[in-house]
Amino acid sequence: MNSKKVNINMKIDAELKKNAEVLLKNMGLTLTSSFNILLKEIVRTGHYPFVPTASISIKKNEKQENDKQISLF
Repeated sequence: MNSKKVNINMKIDAELKKNAEVLLKNMGLTLTSSFNILLKEIVRTGHYPFVPTASISIKKNEKQENDKQISLF
């Protein structure tokens, strides 16, 4: 893949970015290299390399039993 490089701008939680950079550095990787690995794997296999899951918390209230609060990641 010797194509032209492009910049991608995205918003990421500051604490998440900091923690990821520390862990990736220990693996000899950067955010850029890690993101490239992810995209290459998606292109190679035709699907996401793992199944994203959601952490779901259900708020039970006496008045509104069906009131649900969902938080992803």
